[in-house]
Amino acid sequence: MDNTLFTVEEENLLCIFNTDSRNALISEVTAAIVDFEEPELREIAQSALRKLDGMTDAEYADYVFSPRTLTKKARCNETWQTKQCYTLP
Repeated sequence: MDNTLFTVEEENLLCIFNTDSRNALISEVTAAIVDFEEPELREIAQSALRKLDGMTDAEYADYVFSPRTLTKKARCNETWQTKQCYTLP
């Protein structure tokens, strides 16, 4: 699986949800879609869900979502104000 799996728009959308587990993320996005007023936002969410459904939990565990990037094997320090990620050696 390559680092271009998700589009920038999909990554940014997914980052507003709990990305700790693939199943939790799928559940949260699925529940939220009904509240999206913009058809384009619904399409982005549906596309991301299809990609998440196609991943295994092991593949998902190797990725950390952060706005505008999808970094393989990264660690993040997150506070309510910021999220800082760095790549592990």
